[in-house]
Amino acid sequence: HFRMWDKGDGVLNQIPHMSQEIIGRLRVAGISSFKHVQNTTDDRLEAISGRSKPFGRTLKDLVSKIMKSKLRLSANVAFTTGSNIAADITCTLKFEDPTAAAMSNSQSSEVTYALIVYTDQP
Repeated sequence: HFRMWDKGDGVLNQIPHMSQEIIGRLRVAGISSFKHVQNTTDDRLEAISGRSKPFGRTLKDLVSKIMKSKLRLSANVAFTTGSNIAADITCTLKFEDPTAAAMSNSQSSEVTYALIVYTDQP
């Protein structure tokens, strides 16, 4: 399960099972991006977070999985017959995990995202 994040939160909130306390500790240590996590040693990640082995390796593995995933957004607009007025807009959000094919059904997880759309039309 990956989470959405606020502009000021940083991308580390997408990592499953990461508490705000650990994310805060990482940020204070200058680790605020996936690249920072990948470039930090396992031991240092564990020392900063106050967690024991294999937390550093597990964190890096989760980041790698997120980085390999793809999120595709597509939209289909159906217009009212004979006009340029959209009658229906269907947005499809698809999560593609290249590692999912190698996972069994018992290990698969549901991924959810919120899509908020604003328009200037009623």
